[in-house]
Amino acid sequence: MSVTIPVYNLEAKKISDYSYTPFAEKLSEAMVAQVLRGYVTNQHQGTSQAKTRGEVVHPDKKPWKQKGTGRARHGSRNSPIWVGGGVTFGPRNYLKRLTIPTGLRQKAMRYFLDKEIEQGSVVLFSENNDVVKTKDAAAFISKMNAFKTKVFIVLQAKDEKSATLFRNVQGVTLRRASLISPLDMNKKALYLFAEGALNALVERITKS
Repeated sequence: MSVTIPVYNLEAKKISDYSYTPFAEKLSEAMVAQVLRGYVTNQHQGTSQAKTRGEVVHPDKKPWKQKGTGRARHGSRNSPIWVGGGVTFGPRNYLKRLTIPTGLRQKAMRYFLDKEIEQGSVVLFSENNDVVKTKDAAAFISKMNAFKTKVFIVLQAKDEKSATLFRNVQGVTLRRASLISPLDMNKKALYLFAEGALNALVERITKS
């Protein structure tokens, strides 16, 4: 059974309808959690790193003699208890990656797309328009986004004209149909798809 999705122009006027046939994909809570955990983990960049006492650079000379000063005994300025010394158990640079099977990614994308369309969070817009200013694009988004949620603009390809229109609008995230993920589709957001972008996404996730 097909679902009708409205298509608007960038003046927020409805111009046609798009017929969408749901995939009716079934996914358990455990599988959903596995996919989302994989995407979140794979965003980890692992670039934080603190120097240990063996990596900081200070003179090797003993700060002061062992006895006779009345001060505590110290052998190195690299010690973690000194300002500028090494860090004990600090963060280390390492890469975290989880593998998500391709079939599971495809299933998850079909599941989330159906879910968002069912909830009315997906709206199509036509890129055949004369809008050339970001303020007009912002006005369009404001009219469409009645609940003031986060907005995802999904484009069919790397379109510089459309990207220029939307990229500076506050609260808007740009995605291409080839790159949008289940993690993106699991947000409390409004998804504004360029008409050709939804076709491209359906084609992408239909392939086995």
